[in-house]
Amino acid sequence: MAPQRAREPSIDRSGEYEKFIRELEQYHEKRGTVFDPEPKVANRHLDLLRLYKRVMEEGGYDKVSDIKNNKLAWRKIAQEFLPNSSNIATQAFMVKTAYYKNLAAYEISTHHKREPPPKEILEHVSAKGGDLLNRTLDNFQRPVNRETGNLANGLDNKDESDGSDDDAERTPKEDKMDMDEPTSTGRVTRALRQAPPQRVLFQPEVSAPRQTRHSSGMANHTSSTSHSGHHNSASTNGAVNRPDNSSIVIANYEPSQLAPIRVNPLFTPKSNPEMFARKQSKARDQMQRGLLKPGTGYVGPSIYVRTLMAMKSGILDEQRYALYHLVRISNERFDKFRMEQFPGLGTALIQKVLEIAPFFSEVQWTLSYLDNDDVMADPQTLNGISSTPNLLDKIRSHKPKKTVGELLTPDERDRLQMINEAGLVLRNMLLHEDNARYAAVSEPLFRDMITIILNLPKSPHVVELRLYALEMAEQLVRYFVLDSSNPLYLSLISQLDSNDRGVIIQTLRSLSRISELLPDIPNRLQGISPRALERIHDYLLVDDEELRTAVLEFWCYYTNMRDNVGDLVKSVNIASFIQDLRRFLLHGAILEKQTRQPSKTAMSAAQAHSGGAAPWKAPDATTPLVCPPSILKKIARMGKDPAIQAGYWYVLIIKFASGC
Repeated sequence: MAPQRAREPSIDRSGEYEKFIRELEQYHEKRGTVFDPEPKVANRHLDLLRLYKRVMEEGGYDKVSDIKNNKLAWRKIAQEFLPNSSNIATQAFMVKTAYYKNLAAYEISTHHKREPPPKEILEHVSAKGGDLLNRTLDNFQRPVNRETGNLANGLDNKDESDGSDDDAERTPKEDKMDMDEPTSTGRVTRALRQAPPQRVLFQPEVSAPRQTRHSSGMANHTSSTSHSGHHNSASTNGAVNRPDNSSIVIANYEPSQLAPIRVNPLFTPKSNPEMFARKQSKARDQMQRGLLKPGTGYVGPSIYVRTLMAMKSGILDEQRYALYHLVRISNERFDKFRMEQFPGLGTALIQKVLEIAPFFSEVQWTLSYLDNDDVMADPQTLNGISSTPNLLDKIRSHKPKKTVGELLTPDERDRLQMINEAGLVLRNMLLHEDNARYAAVSEPLFRDMITIILNLPKSPHVVELRLYALEMAEQLVRYFVLDSSNPLYLSLISQLDSNDRGVIIQTLRSLSRISELLPDIPNRLQGISPRALERIHDYLLVDDEELRTAVLEFWCYYTNMRDNVGDLVKSVNIASFIQDLRRFLLHGAILEKQTRQPSKTAMSAAQAHSGGAAPWKAPDATTPLVCPPSILKKIARMGKDPAIQAGYWYVLIIKFASGC
């Protein structure tokens, strides 16, 4: 059997509805009529219980169908059951027919406590008209269409009309289609189309503008003759039939004098540049004085100022509009978009991104620009002047919420999309060097925002935002001096435990670029756990070129400090690690065999060294490279500790491998 198709949600199948339908089925079965429990109109099933209650509110079928006192009532009801319908007139009649066939008799019996008309004059006829309460077999006249009436008249050979009331129910359109001959007594037939009325050319009244003394008598004679001629030719719809009429008209016709057309000059910036220069100067002066009014030539703010004001407004629709345009601007014209030209835009976007926090904890972050210890002691307040030093303690003090599920409500999904768009705009803007330098110096809230995002719980809804935060950190930490107790630095180190490839690569890049543009401040990178260092070592074994590049770059900056080298030697197997680095040195190398004849000096030296026993041979690939004496002396002065010597041998190899 085919699976049963799901019903539309337009019918509320409650217990009351089921009881009402059973009662209707029993009523129609007793009455002997066909009952449709779910009549379909415009691909939707009607709820008969709801329709019955709605019609009863209007007073019943007869009240709703009263076109004089209650016009278009069925259309209003149809619009409630079929919203957004394109052909409401037809569907209103279908709703009326559904009620007429299934509920009209039931209404008369149940609501009005009267005997309904027989089914032959109720359910078996059309739903046109009303007045069901007064309909009986005696006063009801069954509607007959024109073709059936004409056929009946022809079969009965009637010579005259029976004078029935069918003609009273005919429409004006039907009366125009039939025409009775005045002298005909036969049956009514369809008449031919009448000929259109005869068109008469316009003939203006002729009046001589000026008459002379000689022509006055002739004019009187002509006018009397013309008047009598016009009277005699009235049967031609006002046309003058005198043969000399056209000649008189032509002779007395005088064309009107042509008046010159007045043309106003059109000024353009090219034809009249002085006028346009004055207008611009006036508009500029009014704008500076604040006197510019709408309609005076000012087209309004640019899209940059418009989006800035929209983000600062805090109105949801305005922010949605601003983020839509900011995403496009930051993606296509980020090189022209300077944060320093729009003060407050970065702060507004950061506040929008911080709205992600209430998804996971009971917190509403607020900004404060007051250097007051009591205000900063609030666990939900961020320092807007400088970054918050105890931010991690504030984050841990918040009560976490229940983990957000994979399915979000439409409102939550809309909010999350706007938060991701704000993060994307900030990420795109910081790709420009000027914006990154300005944000690092003038927007300390970037540190707190990145720290808060990196400390969010692991959820699929924040994966995109977390990557944006790490990319922003990669651009900003080049201007930061982060010690081992800084919240941002601790948050970056905690990302090394992630299993996400993108998070690991971005974290290693961000750590490698700390204080990159500050040559006087060495990159310490302290506080990294031995377990994290061992995991970074293991990443070299993964066949991923991008990941290996990020790891080697991190080792290059990490080994700049002597203490870091000692921690590395204690955390990883330095022998296998150096072997891996040697393998990377030979990565992509091509072994070529070259045969060349040694010089006479080299051959004589080799023979002298071997006592003339064997000729000189070129060294093979296994021959160790000769280290410069200056480096050997420097390593010898470092001490005899094998761990330190091995570490600096490692530094030598990794510097050569990374090209540092």
